[in-house]
Amino acid sequence: MHTQNESVAESLQELAEAMADRNSVAAVLDQLSAIFQRQIGYKIFTLSILDTENELTAKRIWTSHPREYPVNGQKSKIAPEWYEQVIKNKASFICENKDDVRRVLYDHKVIFSLGCGSALNIPLRLLGKVIGTINILHDENWFSPARVEKAERLAALAYAPMLLARCADSAS
Repeated sequence: MHTQNESVAESLQELAEAMADRNSVAAVLDQLSAIFQRQIGYKIFTLSILDTENELTAKRIWTSHPREYPVNGQKSKIAPEWYEQVIKNKASFICENKDDVRRVLYDHKVIFSLGCGSALNIPLRLLGKVIGTINILHDENWFSPARVEKAERLAALAYAPMLLARCADSAS
């Protein structure tokens, strides 16, 4: 049984076993989302791969809410403040409350309808370039410094599944 205090190492072992034993990228992403749910908590969780070559586009590869945020859905309308922080500075972006969410996330009405009032977007970087983001949404003021730090440590677990998903995406 897992607890809120499980270590990143224990989560890594769990994810490694899922990657070895599961038969689809989606099943591995399901396991990754379960780890984030236990360790950080969320009301909405999505993973996106980014295409920054031409115009920035984010393509969803996993979602906790497939009706509102379907897999393969794309987002290209990005707030300049978010772009500066996540893409240029390669740093996490935090919306602490509904005012922040409303200012930065253009889909704030959907976010509020799902009971969320804060967001954490963690960039995944590879060879100096942001290749994707982990997007976690929850109640207002959910993302304390301790939760943000833990989520950023857990983000390392997403690299292999994210690269698997990118490879599967480019093969199709």
